[in-house]
Amino acid sequence: MAVLKDEKQTLTYIYDFGDDWEHKILLEQCLDEHEGPLPICIKGKGSRPPEDSGGMHHYQNMLKTLADPEADEDEKEDIQQWLDFMEEEPFSLEETNQVLLEFFEKGRS
Repeated sequence: MAVLKDEKQTLTYIYDFGDDWEHKILLEQCLDEHEGPLPICIKGKGSRPPEDSGGMHHYQNMLKTLADPEADEDEKEDIQQWLDFMEEEPFSLEETNQVLLEFFEKGRS
């Protein structure tokens, strides 16, 4: 397992082999003093793509189609219905830190 130790180091994390969602993680700052569990996420943005959306390129193509005023309306409707069904959620700092806490607590036991 790769571990970031120095500020400005990065690592690449691939989620869902096959769809290959590639995440680049940057260690922006090391906190000398922190009370509570580590690691923590101090900032994030955006929403996550829905599960099983066909990987980064397919998801980006769907978003392009939705934004294209000349795209086929039936195709746009199908894409929008599918995305609505998947309930895309905005980034939640609280939820992210809860997942980190649970993951790393399991590793200690």
